[in-house]
Amino acid sequence: IGSTRKSEISEMISNDLLICFLRHDIDFSPKSAFDMAQMEEENGIYSSFTVLLGGEFYNPFEKKNRIYLKKILSLGHEIGLHFDPTLHNITNEADLDASIEKERKALEDIIENKIEMFSFHNTTPFSLSCKKDTYGGCKNVYSDFFVNNVEYTSDSNGYWRFRSWEQLLKEGHSVIQILTHPIWWKNDNQLPPYETVVQSCIERMAYEIDWYTSFFDNQSERGNRL
Repeated sequence: IGSTRKSEISEMISNDLLICFLRHDIDFSPKSAFDMAQMEEENGIYSSFTVLLGGEFYNPFEKKNRIYLKKILSLGHEIGLHFDPTLHNITNEADLDASIEKERKALEDIIENKIEMFSFHNTTPFSLSCKKDTYGGCKNVYSDFFVNNVEYTSDSNGYWRFRSWEQLLKEGHSVIQILTHPIWWKNDNQLPPYETVVQSCIERMAYEIDWYTSFFDNQSERGNRL
């Protein structure tokens, strides 16, 4: 998404080419995102994965998550910023521009690569009114261009909004954007959304406990207690 220009899209449409912007917002699990990135790369599909810096369910600064994000990038996918406007005291577009630029630079440091696009997380009436093409040096996928010229659907909260992926494809639009969240597409997961989130939280907790207790694997003098 980040490197695609309007002129390039217009040229592709004039040549009767169909365009799909495939985006994945990482709200819960970089590991699930990496699994999806591998599957897509194996099938010749390249998409944009956006990273949430201030979320409650993972820390992109953790070593393991840095590794997952860099691996996604190495597969040929794009890494973008998933920006939560509710974390900032934003009252105008100048504040929005400055806040996105700060988070963009932080994410660029994590993945050691340029960030060229962002998507909003937890949208507000104010953020949805911000329709410029770019903020903070990042392409805005909620800009007027994407809203007015690109047909869109999303699996937010584990359910298709507007219409399903299959329905959107059958409508035959020239340019579409499909947003998915990798946690809903985990391998062999048959759980509904709420239970899927709980399972993800438990997996994160188990990893953290295992990581902590590994320091005592070779300790025989005393137990890890008061």
